Amino acid sequence: YQKNKMARKAKEISWDYPNEHPHIGIRLKSFSDIEYPEDDELLVFLDTGWSGGVVLPIDIYDKLELGRWEEPDQVKFTVANGNELAMLQSKGILHVPKLKKGFKVKFLRSVESDEDTDEIIIGIDCINIFKLLLDGPNKKSRLSPRHK
Repeated sequence: YQKNKMARKAKEISWDYPNEHPHIGIRLKSFSDIEYPEDDELLVFLDTGWSGGVVLPIDIYDKLELGRWEEPDQVKFTVANGNELAMLQSKGILHVPKLKKGFKVKFLRSVESDEDTDEIIIGIDCINIFKLLLDGPNKKSRLSPRHK
């Protein structure tokens, strides 16, 4: 029993919330082998109200050269205020350094620069890759990969 308890405890992966919203640490990688950030991990917002994948600011999308793998059709999402937002979509790798694992995901960016985001947002399509516990009282995001 003690050995199993220690094994479970050692596998816990968590991040403190930097504010009132849950975050996890990630790195992004394109199929051009370009990574962002180049070293360490970046804390990014987990948005349980966003149904899409990983939304990137235009400058990061371009830095990763994701246009090379862009899908031909734009997708439309309805945002909280009811407006429709047209987005370009591409594929790449979301790497979670603490898990020592990467996952193929869909990257999105707004078509219009005036609708650009200033932060990376991870939505439900990506969050569902993980077992995720949002520990509000302790202000921690805890996750592990899903077991199939």
